[in-house]
Amino acid sequence: MLGERQSGGRSSLNLLRVVEHADLIVDAREEAERVLGPDPDLEGHPALREALARRLDESDAAFLGKN
Repeated sequence: MLGERQSGGRSSLNLLRVVEHADLIVDAREEAERVLGPDPDLEGHPALREALARRLDESDAAFLGKN
């Protein structure tokens, strides 16, 4: 998904289309691997760690941990 979704309001959310956005998906994965590979706990990226913590509730984090 691209953009952010506001709860209870009109959504400006755009869905990714895998074929159409393949390059963007590959770039995002490579960037995530570049950041998380040497720093899986995001110790060197506190703002990113905090943003992710706000976005993920416990059930989301548990689900992601299983994959």
